[in-house]
This record gives sequence, structure tokens and C-alpha cells, in this order.
Amino acid sequence: MELKVARGLVVLVNLSGDTLLGNSYTQLDLVFFRSLLEFILNNNYSINSNDALNTPSTLSKLHIEYLLDKFVESDWLVKSGNDLCIGIRSIVELSSLLDDLVDHDLYKSHFDGLLVTEGFYCKHCNTAITHSQSIQYNPSSCPNLQCKKPWKPRKIGD
Repeated sequence: MELKVARGLVVLVNLSGDTLLGNSYTQLDLVFFRSLLEFILNNNYSINSNDALNTPSTLSKLHIEYLLDKFVESDWLVKSGNDLCIGIRSIVELSSLLDDLVDHDLYKSHFDGLLVTEGFYCKHCNTAITHSQSIQYNPSSCPNLQCKKPWKPRKIGD
């Protein structure tokens, strides 16, 4: 276990690789969770709750509904209106898995190295920052010292 400070939170991170297995999830639950993460990562970092409920699975709708609530309750996912997004716990504890689930490069924060699902990136070098980091630092030029071009960022996520 390791203590990490992630975006204003202190997080106890399980480094043993069995993070989800330490909970009461079955192998089918984990397969469902992985497919959900893959969909979210490849579709603008969110999924409509109804679409998540109708994700193809051998699990019953009732069990999927239970799982979605449990994933939100334990910060693996976060609910935003009627959408589900990747939670801070997934971002911190599953970063290498998240990289493996996509067919494109993920935006990582220049300041903390974590996945940015909502924020901005430099069109010249792809350096990324979160919304809160952009407010806190309010850069006039790219925060990447290798780039330093005027900060005219593009938006990440919705």
C-alpha cells in the first residue's frame, strides 16, 4: 500500500495488482467492469446510465444495476447527471489498465501524471491539465517547459 495525494485527496493505493479482487466482486463482475471502462475511455470518458445498464453481459439487469451502484459508492465510477464517468479511485489505482484499454493515447496531467477526463490540452505538444488545474495555474503559455508556446488549449471531455 502507498499513500498518494491525488487532486486534493489523500488516497491509499493498493500496489499489489489485486485491487478489485480484494472486494466482493466475482470474475464476471470484473469482466463487466473492464468492458464498461473500455467503453467509457473510448467514448468521450462517459456512458449514459441506461446504456451502461444495457451493456451486453451474461449478468442480469438487476445485478448490473446493483454493480453500477456499488462501483459509484466505492468511487470506481462517478455519476454526473445521467452519465457514469471514471472515478478517482480508478484513475489512481488502475492507471496502467486504463492505458491498455484504449487504442489511442490518453491525456495525462502535466502536474500530477494522472488521467485527464475533463480539462484541456496543448494543440502543439498534447500536454494536459484538468479544469481545476487550469483555474489554479491559469497558464499564459504551455506548462510543458519543452513547448512553452502560447496557451491556446483544446477541450478534453464534455
